[in-house]
Amino acid sequence: MEIKKAYYLQRDELLAQWGEQGLSSKEAAGRLEKEGPNKLPREEGPTAFSRFINQLADPMVVILLVAAAISAFLGQWTDSGIIGLVVAVNALLGMYQEGKAAKAAEALEQLHSEKATVLRDGIRQL
Repeated sequence: MEIKKAYYLQRDELLAQWGEQGLSSKEAAGRLEKEGPNKLPREEGPTAFSRFINQLADPMVVILLVAAAISAFLGQWTDSGIIGLVVAVNALLGMYQEGKAAKAAEALEQLHSEKATVLRDGIRQL
């Protein structure tokens, strides 16, 4: 029988696999040493530079950058500079808002509890 991680199993499957007593304290300590703590992996967020580059990947921004390049090629330096400035300010504001949203999501993530009730030697523990 293939053993799945416990967080994939339903209550009935857990009871069938480990019985009404749950894991013994000795087995739980052995698993902790062998497999490490039972924590969900956390992904690192994007860097400020990658958030800035992502802002420039928007199709409308690409069109504006092409327009700025064409204006510069035609010698319209003022138009090209203004378009470039607008694109840069837009990208910086978008990057700032994305950073604030990421911080808000991180704060919400810290609000939820990562605690579980387990059975060790037949005793319910937090």
